[in-house]
Amino acid sequence: MKLRSARTRDPEAPTAIAEESKRTLTGEHHSPGLQAALEAVRERQSVRVLDLGPAVATNFEFLSEFGRHIRFADLVGEDGPISELGGGDELQLRRRARELLPPDWGIFDLVIAWDLINYLDDTQVKPIAERLRDLCRDGAILFVMIATIGEVPAKPPKYTIVDRSTLLASSDSAEVVECPRRPPAAVERLLRGFSVERSFILRHGVQEYVAVRQ
Repeated sequence: MKLRSARTRDPEAPTAIAEESKRTLTGEHHSPGLQAALEAVRERQSVRVLDLGPAVATNFEFLSEFGRHIRFADLVGEDGPISELGGGDELQLRRRARELLPPDWGIFDLVIAWDLINYLDDTQVKPIAERLRDLCRDGAILFVMIATIGEVPAKPPKYTIVDRSTLLASSDSAEVVECPRRPPAAVERLLRGFSVERSFILRHGVQEYVAVRQ
């Protein structure tokens, strides 16, 4: 995705689109996708979790109830996906993805990708999905959130796990960027190596996916 110019919304003249953007991925929301992902690994032993967001102490404490090993990898970063993942040809992107997600991290049972895909174009998603497939054991669970409305905060929100089925998303960005609004078929095509088992359309402009490593 080529990020368009970010725009600051005028609070004195909100539009319907602005109101939708404000609701997207911010505030406290029910998350049946997270609940389903956690339930899928609950009975497994020695669960290893990869969280593709910033390290949040509350999340670490919560996920420690499910896994013996928790690793955080904020792929988007403070300066946005282009600076972290870069552009270039397919070989360069694969090499960069391998640097960001190195093989010596081991094999994971649960990957929480949050809304990472909203901030990447298709050419960037492909090598990341390939690396996640390589870092997951057969039957591992991938949790992904996709925006279903046209704009998202310019900086990815920070997600805090309130409980098994509730997330609190916060963003300090007053700007928004256009979002790909990928349909389910496009999401399944991008997540090559994973099979979408469940999906949930939520009222605040998000569709959650729970996929299984094939």
